[in-house]
Amino acid sequence: MEPQRRQTRAYEAYIYQQVQQTCRQDVAHQEGLHEATVLNIFKRWATRATRPRRPRGVRILGVDEISLRKNHKQYALVLSDLERRCVIALLPERTKETCERRLDSLSTAERQAIQVVSMDMWDP
Repeated sequence: MEPQRRQTRAYEAYIYQQVQQTCRQDVAHQEGLHEATVLNIFKRWATRATRPRRPRGVRILGVDEISLRKNHKQYALVLSDLERRCVIALLPERTKETCERRLDSLSTAERQAIQVVSMDMWDP
């Protein structure tokens, strides 16, 4: 919950989505909220939705390998943002050089944003 709010962020996001699909009076009645509360939630979330977002660098980088074909020793390297839980890049091979080339291609700001790297790879 945000400070001085009575609803969780998830619930406010739900209310915002509902108001986009129907009128706020119906949402207020269905949810047992005052119309002014629904209107305030809608305005706050609409402002957030239209605010330009500054791209944020990856803070926690995950590096992992996946098998492309089982029992064929064909692997790819997956780079992911562990905070946002999304894949950043799928590299064609799992070599150190491939990983280094990708990391070297990042801007200085992107590299400096990385604070933690998590990997479970093992090189026999």
